[in-house]
Amino acid sequence: SQIKSAYPNLPPEQFVFVTEAMLSQITSRFDTVVVVYIDNLLALPEFRVRERIFRSIVVARNLAKNDFLVQTRHLEDPIFEQAIKGEVEVFNAEELKSRERFGYPPAAHIIKISFVDSGPKANILKEQVLRELEMWKPLPATPNSVIIRQPISNWPSMELVRVLMPLRESVKVELDPESIM
Repeated sequence: SQIKSAYPNLPPEQFVFVTEAMLSQITSRFDTVVVVYIDNLLALPEFRVRERIFRSIVVARNLAKNDFLVQTRHLEDPIFEQAIKGEVEVFNAEELKSRERFGYPPAAHIIKISFVDSGPKANILKEQVLRELEMWKPLPATPNSVIIRQPISNWPSMELVRVLMPLRESVKVELDPESIM
């Protein structure tokens, strides 16, 4: 209803509401583009989520001929203004600082270890693997996976590689996975 009041003479076919899932499928440009529900992505426990949000807003902004709106409840978050203005360098600099502070790529490597089987034998294997990895402080990512952050300066850790190599047949090991979920 706010759109209708802001643009009372705009025919419905002159604007499009865009979600992240739709962005890659849109090739036309529109007079008005409105990005909705992008705040939901901020709730995801993913280190690349801010990058996804920034990219989505920039792509959507480039689809707009005239007006571009982003629905958000997080007005204080600078990512929205940076993306709308196309401040890629500012966003990248802040994102790199944040990733360094939290130990995420490219400041550190993330190793994701996923336990693919289930049942009593799988639980025993999981407990065994977690004991072997204890010195690297694995963090739970999902009920069936853990992550280890490894500083770039200490990579590759031959001791960690020695522990992980025999595990490849019973667990999935990913270096810098696309998702930690």
